[in-house]
Amino acid sequence: MRWVRRAEAGAGKVEYGTVLLLVAAVTAAVIGFGLPGDVRALLDRSMCLVPGDQECEEAAAGDPDEDSGGGDDESGDGEESGDEEASEEDILAAEGYGSEESYDPELAEDLEEAESDLEEAEEELEEAQSEFDDLKDELLQLLKELIGLEDAEKCITEGDIVACIWTVVGFAPWGKAAKVAKKIPTIARLITKWRRRSGRLDDAEEAADNARGRRDDALEACDISPGGRNSFPAGTSVLLAGGGSEAIEDIEVHDRVLATDPSTGQTRPRSVTDTITTTGSKTLTRVTVQTPRGGAQFTATDHHRFWVESHQEWTEAGALAPGDELRTPDGGTVTVFGSGDFTQRQTVHNLTVAETHSYYVGADDGGGYVLVHNQNQNPGGCGGEKSPERLEQERRNPDGNPEKPQKGKEHDDWAPNEQAALDRAEQRVNLAGEETIEHTQKIGPWEGFTSGRQTADGKRGWRLDFDPNNPDKGYHINWWDRTDGKKRKDWEYGSIHVQDGDEDAFIRALEELN
Repeated sequence: MRWVRRAEAGAGKVEYGTVLLLVAAVTAAVIGFGLPGDVRALLDRSMCLVPGDQECEEAAAGDPDEDSGGGDDESGDGEESGDEEASEEDILAAEGYGSEESYDPELAEDLEEAESDLEEAEEELEEAQSEFDDLKDELLQLLKELIGLEDAEKCITEGDIVACIWTVVGFAPWGKAAKVAKKIPTIARLITKWRRRSGRLDDAEEAADNARGRRDDALEACDISPGGRNSFPAGTSVLLAGGGSEAIEDIEVHDRVLATDPSTGQTRPRSVTDTITTTGSKTLTRVTVQTPRGGAQFTATDHHRFWVESHQEWTEAGALAPGDELRTPDGGTVTVFGSGDFTQRQTVHNLTVAETHSYYVGADDGGGYVLVHNQNQNPGGCGGEKSPERLEQERRNPDGNPEKPQKGKEHDDWAPNEQAALDRAEQRVNLAGEETIEHTQKIGPWEGFTSGRQTADGKRGWRLDFDPNNPDKGYHINWWDRTDGKKRKDWEYGSIHVQDGDEDAFIRALEELN
């Protein structure tokens, strides 16, 4: 993505405009010497154009926008050099930490379109800024001729308007009237060019801001964090595997909660693999249910899904209707009586639960528990969940041969079973016959566990991985090779997916390493 960077030196639009006003003031000082009528008309139009907020009649003398060579070439490509040394986050990303994404085609298309629009808008902004900055050289040359080299440079390169003002105050028009009169057409042309390019720059800045807003909206819609859109306020109780309860904000990774897979009806303890906390403006839904002991209320963000036993489907809190029956831990139900939405700034919490991705939350007043899910209905990622067939196609070049990983870009691959994936990872990083050490998991629910092997310097290695936030990606092995340089663009890294690999297979493999 190209990002616009303003010129580090030079004045802005206000300073340029002020300089032009000062030049016009210098020119106006010689009007009393009896300039020809066409020159006077040209100057009148120039003075009209400077503020830029009114329409002005065309002057009779010449084409004020006719350029006298140069000044309009595009400059700068805005590309980042990519030569910065990799950060710790880059290294973790190359090793596969925090790089998993789920996929939704519509959201992905929206994001791709928004990013494309933003790139075009920023390219237009960069071009407009470049054209506008080109005026600096022309203005500098003009001011050098009118008021002297040192003060002219301060006006333009330092934006020192005070220097310009004092120069104008001390200007003696009777000594330079002929020179000023000769420059009036140039002054008029620069004023017109300034107005047009300033307008283009304003339009480009507005378009870029709008495009950036659309891109940000698309990114928000693509939030793959399960806590981003569905959560519960602090104080909401969660039913633990042993029968007790704990406030959701106090639940920790590896705690075991009671969970149900509604597709099979099985209820059993499941481990919490992640906790999520977000703060911001939230739309909350307060759901009122009828229980054998009377009414009870549950409060959740409007997108959080509840299991509706009467319809055999997950339904967002904001879409629950009177009569819907919610599942309770004993297999019974409570009936929705009504619901209402409200919006406020709120800190909310969610859990990621292994395998079933469900848990039971308690009513605000302690009136029983109901089954909820821990992910959005549309888990919403805009990334690249890929089938084995797609991965295999991408792995090979047009001639059908295995493709060599491209440096600086993550490479996806797949294998029919775990052993084949391990063998391929070893081949990718060339560890055969080399002395290696354990690779310790750095972040996530398995932090501190041995999850793979690596060279002593850590530049080459592999590790087992399974992302509970994106179970569809399945069990896979991340590998990396950073021996060719300190910059990410010089690295090779990727993932080898185990076909039909699941979380149980990942845990078994992890246990074998520990």
